[in-house]
Amino acid sequence: MTRWTRSKMDQRCGLCGRTILVGEPAFEIVLRMVKRPLVRCPQCAWSPTPPDLPARIEQQATTTRMEPVAAVAKRTLRERLVLLLGGKVE
Repeated sequence: MTRWTRSKMDQRCGLCGRTILVGEPAFEIVLRMVKRPLVRCPQCAWSPTPPDLPARIEQQATTTRMEPVAAVAKRTLRERLVLLLGGKVE
């Protein structure tokens, strides 16, 4: 399956290596057994950029910030000690 989209992140063309910046048109080739689509810049694509391509990128839901690993490790260690010592951890 092939489709024209706006680039959601900086990518490189798979043929010429040109950088496709965020918001620029990109030609994607989606294959069944491949996880990531193959990306082509407008100059290397086999079809012209369609005039009805949306001008803006759809907004995606923002991700939540994760805790640092050290904070999680300290918290889980404290929880383990509370279980082992019966709630007498300061």
